[in-house]
Amino acid sequence: MFSLKKWFLALLVVFFSGAAIAELSPDEVVKKTADDVISAIKSDKDIQAGNKKAIYALVESKILPSFDFNKICRLVMGKNWRKMSAEQKEEFSQVSKCFY
Repeated sequence: MFSLKKWFLALLVVFFSGAAIAELSPDEVVKKTADDVISAIKSDKDIQAGNKKAIYALVESKILPSFDFNKICRLVMGKNWRKMSAEQKEEFSQVSKCFY
């Protein structure tokens, strides 16, 4: 399971979507996202204290909008994606978002 999470996170770094970041190169998106997250962590005492709700809110607002989870899920599943039913694809996509 650990290797699946590691693989999934690696794919997250590679594939991005979103109109707000469309004009940036992938490395610029990673740098901007990292800078925003670090800045938010430095300025938020709740995040520094390990408050999970604050951490999840940060992830949802700063990180998740930058990634195309459907594309990532298709790549993770590879040729098995075509064998899955629509319900299985939807469930896998939703569960995959919980890895953060």
